[in-house]
Amino acid sequence: MSSLGPRAATIHFGAWERRGFARIRLLFLALEEKQPMDVQV
Repeated sequence: MSSLGPRAATIHFGAWERRGFARIRLLFLALEEKQPMDVQV
């Protein structure tokens, strides 16, 4: 872990963040398919 510099750690965290955001977006898309669009977020 000490071999990772701050820049590498930031990039790695950013990748995980994007991955989590994509998963949340997919979850919202799945919910929109199951129910009508009258529900506003």
